Amino acid sequence: MCKTITTPDGKVLEPVTLSEDLQKLQEFSEKLISDASYQQMLNNNASMNIFDYMPKFPSPEERLKFLTDKMDSMQSELENQTEAMRKIQYENIKLNAQIEIQNKTLDSNLEELNELRTVNAELKAVNQNLINNNKHYWRNTLLISVGVAILSYILGLYSTEVKALLLLILRIMP
Repeated sequence: MCKTITTPDGKVLEPVTLSEDLQKLQEFSEKLISDASYQQMLNNNASMNIFDYMPKFPSPEERLKFLTDKMDSMQSELENQTEAMRKIQYENIKLNAQIEIQNKTLDSNLEELNELRTVNAELKAVNQNLINNNKHYWRNTLLISVGVAILSYILGLYSTEVKALLLLILRIMP
């Protein structure tokens, strides 16, 4: 057991001399290691321990489960977003129809408003004409009334003569 070792650079290495206790321990361990039952136990423990410490590789299904779960969640999210987009599209169509109706109503009201503005301008012209005519109303009424009064007075003075004249005219006419 005492072998000397020579290194490539030429140095000679000698084994360390063990103390008595260490030599006894080494002899005991060599006996234990050489024992067949101990070797059998080591083999059994080694095989069990190797499997305990070997990493477990997941099956392809297990490795892909994360991706399939992620794809499923993305698919459901896509379906939810698609449904939300359909609802938004439907609401947009309704709003566009309402806007179109409001635009037509607005155009109709604008035409009616323009017609009313034209009528209002014509009524203002008629009203101004009536105001201008009304300025002379009292003067004209007074003049006509005074003229009728004077004519009535004159006719009243000459009423007997006018009466005779009218009777004469009636007798002449057969």
